Amino acid sequence: MVAKDGKRYGLPKDFDTVAVIYNTDLLKKAGIKPEEMAELSWNPQDGGTYEKVIARLTVDKNGKRGDEPGFDKKNVATYGLGLNGSGAGFGQTEWSMYAMSNGWQYGDKNPWPTTFNYADPKFKETIKWFTSLIDKGYMPTMDIVSSGVGQIDAYGAGKYAMVTEGSWNTKTYWNLKGVKSALAPTPIGPTGKRASLFNGLADNISATSDNPDAAWAWVKFLGSPACQEDIVAKEAIVFPAIKTATVKAEQAFKDAGIDVKPFTMHVEQGTTHLAPIAEHWADITATMTETMDAIFSFKADVNSLDQANATVNGLFG
Repeated sequence: MVAKDGKRYGLPKDFDTVAVIYNTDLLKKAGIKPEEMAELSWNPQDGGTYEKVIARLTVDKNGKRGDEPGFDKKNVATYGLGLNGSGAGFGQTEWSMYAMSNGWQYGDKNPWPTTFNYADPKFKETIKWFTSLIDKGYMPTMDIVSSGVGQIDAYGAGKYAMVTEGSWNTKTYWNLKGVKSALAPTPIGPTGKRASLFNGLADNISATSDNPDAAWAWVKFLGSPACQEDIVAKEAIVFPAIKTATVKAEQAFKDAGIDVKPFTMHVEQGTTHLAPIAEHWADITATMTETMDAIFSFKADVNSLDQANATVNGLFG
């Protein structure tokens, strides 16, 4: 991890991207083939083939699907797409993949932006489309999302047919009892490309450490091939930062019955976008949490992003 002053404050530990996880049994019942999931596309006007799949996977308590006459959006048994929250100003697993495949970027540059683009028309239309899925009954309301039952548990209970998730949670979904899952890539957007945030962690040493030499030895080991290839990769939990270890991790996932190409293809195809690295991030999050929660709850419309963006950019004035 290299900070604004150019100094390194950590050694890379892992990396992550985003993909779609879906319930294979529910997909089959909906008459959707796995091959279709690999080539989905979306747009902010009608949602494209991606929204059609979401609608088809949505089922009300009378057995009517979201694309059938008589569908009751107020009494849904299974939502086509799950939701983890409004995403605040980050939206890594919620809306980032749509906004960026629509040609949007968080700020004027990354890392260390001096202005943010939350008022950009491309972002507004993305969020307007995404929240329309809630209004149509294809995605849960914020009341349901904040009820205390998390996205993973709701998916495991069959309440969500598919979710967008980070690679670090893959094994958790595969360990759910009574649910068979598979992965699909994020949909192709108006830019003609897919998109995913590229994020990761770094191991570092506390400045207050009583034994900095031992801590440094430990951190060096964590970033070494001996650890990343021979230990981390083989556990098939995350993708190690070292490139050669990623190949081993892919094989370990495969051995566990999980094809993780929908995650790694972003790296291979160059469709990753660096997670925003910015000053004042806590303040940005506070402003954007309030604004996005209101939009997702339909207490405000997307034009409220204008004031939110002005507040955020005022932090850099």
